[in-house]
Amino acid sequence: MQNKDPILETQRVYDCVAKDYSETWHEWSEFHTYSEIFFKYLKGKRILDIGCGFGRDAKYFLEK
Repeated sequence: MQNKDPILETQRVYDCVAKDYSETWHEWSEFHTYSEIFFKYLKGKRILDIGCGFGRDAKYFLEK
């Protein structure tokens, strides 16, 4: 029976993989390279970070 709420199912899956994801994607060097290019072309002061994983990138953007 497939009556699962897709939002709740997405949250459940994210909760299950969050620790592994954060341990796998902790390397910053590539992120910094691409984020500096991104900031160079950014026209405004707002960023919407959808699907921000464990929040590392959103925190970085907020601090910049």
